[in-house]
Amino acid sequence: MIDASQAPAQKHPRLLYVLCATEIGERFAYYLMVGLFTLYLTEKLKLSEGDASQMYGNFTALVYLCPLFGGLLADRWLGYRRAIVMGAILMALGYFILASTAYFQSKVSYGLYGALFIIAMGNGLFKPNISTIVGNLYAQGDARRD
Repeated sequence: MIDASQAPAQKHPRLLYVLCATEIGERFAYYLMVGLFTLYLTEKLKLSEGDASQMYGNFTALVYLCPLFGGLLADRWLGYRRAIVMGAILMALGYFILASTAYFQSKVSYGLYGALFIIAMGNGLFKPNISTIVGNLYAQGDARRD
C-alpha cells in the first residue's frame, strides 16, 4: 500500500486552473441572475408569481436545451475553444442587455426576452465545451481525470 505522502506529486495542467476560474465566473453570474430573476419580475415588472414562474421555467428549460446544439456546433464547425469564446461573449452581451433593460424598462419588453435568449444561447455554446476541454486535458485512464 502506498501512503499519500510517498506518492509522486502529479501536477494538473495550468489550463485547468484557467478553465476552473472561467467556469466559476460563469456560474456566479448565472446563479446571481437566476436568484434575482423572479424577484425582479414580481417586484419591478409587477408580474404575478405564476407568470414569473412560467418565464423562469421557460428560461431554465432553454438553458438546459441549448448545450445540445452548442456541442453539435462545436463538434462539427466551430471547435471547442471558439465556441467557448463565442459563448462567453454572448453571455456577457445578454447580461449587459438584461441590466440595461432592467434599468430603463418598467414593463416586460422584447429587450428582456432577447437578453434571456442570448444568455441561453451563450450558455449553450459555453457549458458543454468547457467541460469537454477539461476532459481532454488528461489521457484516458488517468486518475486525475475524475
